[in-house]
Amino acid sequence: MSRAWYLPGVVPKLWGSFVSSGGKRQVQVWKTPCAVTKAGKEASNPMACTALINPANPQLSGVSKFPYFPRGGPVPKEYPKKDSHHIMGYVTQWGGMEVGDGMLFAANVVDGMVHQLGGWRLAVECRLLPIVGSNPDTNEEERCPVGQAIVTGPGGADLQKHFDYVVHTVPPFYRHHPEPEQHLMQCYRNSLRLAFERASKVACPLLGAGARGFPLDLALEIAGQASLEWRDHSSDHKEKQSLSFAIPDPEIADQLCKAIEDASDDQSRRLLDNQ
Repeated sequence: MSRAWYLPGVVPKLWGSFVSSGGKRQVQVWKTPCAVTKAGKEASNPMACTALINPANPQLSGVSKFPYFPRGGPVPKEYPKKDSHHIMGYVTQWGGMEVGDGMLFAANVVDGMVHQLGGWRLAVECRLLPIVGSNPDTNEEERCPVGQAIVTGPGGADLQKHFDYVVHTVPPFYRHHPEPEQHLMQCYRNSLRLAFERASKVACPLLGAGARGFPLDLALEIAGQASLEWRDHSSDHKEKQSLSFAIPDPEIADQLCKAIEDASDDQSRRLLDNQ
């Protein structure tokens, strides 16, 4: 959830840094109110990222189709009827679900904010991307399947001032997709590869832990493993590269730092076992 609207003056704070043995790549954990408006290239921002990894849907449509939706999915098949109140319409159609922690609005998710700030320019760029398949359950056209990633510009000026590139990747719904852990790892691998082909500083939220409904401990574990895999992979890039996780909650920032440390310890043990 973005907290930038009620914490406008808060500056991101570096919570943890994990540097590769060669010093060329590092994984950073930042406590920041918002991954979209508080992680970019503005002069006053210490994170200074020029690319953002955006957890998207396969249609790359943002959340414009629905004013709100259930945490963990699935996405509803029908928009509320025009003569019904959104809240009441959804409570009726979704079997009495009440507004609360289980419900997410556009401002609660990175994808919603990306498309709000990117505006019609980003929407048009996404719609012009080729259709590569369709959802067998909903027959909706897909431009980016689960686990894959694709790059666009930032769209409108409101997002341009924060980032030069947006890398859209589609995490699976944890309870509604086969092999969700493997597909979430693919999201990291594919999006990081595309992002660092274009930028040296990349901002990333904790993928899967929001609308996609992953248990927090599992989302943290996968993030730790994926980030270390990227950090320790050899790179011919001449500039130093930074993967910057943007985390609003200090407790989750602490847990992510520990997950990265645990992944590093596991990696060290495997190396010793193979000697």
